[in-house]
Amino acid sequence: MAAEFLIVAAYDPRFNVPFTSGGGFSNYFPRPAYQEAAVTKYLTYISEDYAGLYNASGRGIPDIAAQSQNFSTIWNGTVLPVDGTSAATPLAAAIFVLVNDALIAAGKPPMGFLNVSNSISVVRPAQLTLV
Repeated sequence: MAAEFLIVAAYDPRFNVPFTSGGGFSNYFPRPAYQEAAVTKYLTYISEDYAGLYNASGRGIPDIAAQSQNFSTIWNGTVLPVDGTSAATPLAAAIFVLVNDALIAAGKPPMGFLNVSNSISVVRPAQLTLV
């Protein structure tokens, strides 16, 4: 028997936007302690119009974000546009691999589990030398 999941997309018809966000709050996993401060602050900013439409105690997802609209990929020699998680996830993973590679090449340890790191900041290309 296949598992059944409720598909929920964040979409607001008041805005003429042809895509939806994959972010939100999990209905299956509780919010981890390392998200508590950021999510609590975020929840104070959103409108009460959305109360009851999300699981306010669930894990906030995604933990990271990357370019994901009209993202060009090459498949079998053909340029194809992709959107959403199919674009953002491999991009983010590739960036982390390159950063870890640069760290290891410099004799430093890799980044490790990023979600609980208190030292994550924006890394600009000029700050890294990748070989």
